[in-house]
Amino acid sequence: MASEEIATFDECPVCGSDKRIGEKTIVKLKESGVLGKNAAANLVFPIPMVDQEKLKQSVLVALAAQVTITSMNIWWDICEMCGTMYCIRAEIVEQTVPLQMQAKNPFSVPPGVQHVNLKVR
Repeated sequence: MASEEIATFDECPVCGSDKRIGEKTIVKLKESGVLGKNAAANLVFPIPMVDQEKLKQSVLVALAAQVTITSMNIWWDICEMCGTMYCIRAEIVEQTVPLQMQAKNPFSVPPGVQHVNLKVR
C-alpha cells in the first residue's frame, strides 16, 4: 500500500494547543499495557475515489480479480483544550483489494428456507 502525505497540522486551528485527546488516550493505554507499543489510533475518515470509466475499460482488472483503489485518508483528533475536532494529517493512499462477486438478489431467501410471517403487536 503506497501513501503520499499531503498535509500535516500540529496544533488546533482554534486555540493553538498541541494537546489532543485521542493521542493522549493512546499513550495512556500503551503505558498501562492495554495496547501494545506499536498500536495506533484509527481516527481516520477514508474517502474512496473510484474512476468508473477506468474500471470498465480495464480487461486486466477482470483477469486479476483485484483492483487498485485510491483514497484520501483524513486523520483527525480532538483538541484537549477547546474540544475542536480537526484534521491532523491528510494523505493519498493506493490499496489493492480483491473484487467481490455480488449476488443477483442479496435479499433472496435460500432454497429450502421457509418464509415466516411475524406479527407485531
